[in-house]
Amino acid sequence: MENDKSEKKTKSKKRLKEDSIAYKKYREKANARKRKFLDKMTPEQKEMKRLKDREYYQRKKAENKVKTVNDMTERQKRKKRKTWRINSQKYRHKKKMIANILADSPPDTENEIEDDNRESRKKAGRKQVKKDKAQAYRTVKKQKHKIQKMEKIINQLQKKIQRSRRREERASQKTADTPTRNVDELTRGCPVTAEVRKRLLFGEVLTTQLKDTVEKLPKNSKQREAFQKCVSGNRIKKTPFK
Repeated sequence: MENDKSEKKTKSKKRLKEDSIAYKKYREKANARKRKFLDKMTPEQKEMKRLKDREYYQRKKAENKVKTVNDMTERQKRKKRKTWRINSQKYRHKKKMIANILADSPPDTENEIEDDNRESRKKAGRKQVKKDKAQAYRTVKKQKHKIQKMEKIINQLQKKIQRSRRREERASQKTADTPTRNVDELTRGCPVTAEVRKRLLFGEVLTTQLKDTVEKLPKNSKQREAFQKCVSGNRIKKTPFK
């Protein structure tokens, strides 16, 4: 029984090793597909993806699902530093192997060198174009935001000016349509006695009061009809005002 258990443990360990290798191969293929997908993206799409990834990271960080080095315990820090050292060693080893391969390879012909230079220039040009497009996209987005903000401020100021103009117009109408001012306009250049001026002023005051009263009454109401009958008798109809 003990031998069977030990055999099962060794088989499970081998299976785990095989699974880890398969998983690494799977991750390599997935990363290759991801790189291919990123190469096909436009600069605007890449910029939008960066913004979404940054927002996702900040959200995870706010939810305490992502730990920074300052938030880690000493044990976690040691584990993270060990991972960094392993990755750095792998990177240096890979770089050294590439340098050795290039040193052992035969020198390229002039045509191959020229082709390589042309290809590198093309890549550098495409990279610069993508960078310029991304910068232009960010600049246009900022300018649009500023324009929208300025338009909002302008609309608020225009509404404020319109309200102040309406208040000034109402105030000027109130001061301009006083009975005394109307009498002054009627008697300008035509001297009248105090009694005539008094009667004219009484007529203006009475007319103004009647207008204010009828404007306050609701339209098509019995009160308005009764008021109109009171101020429109036979004597007013028979008197010629022309």
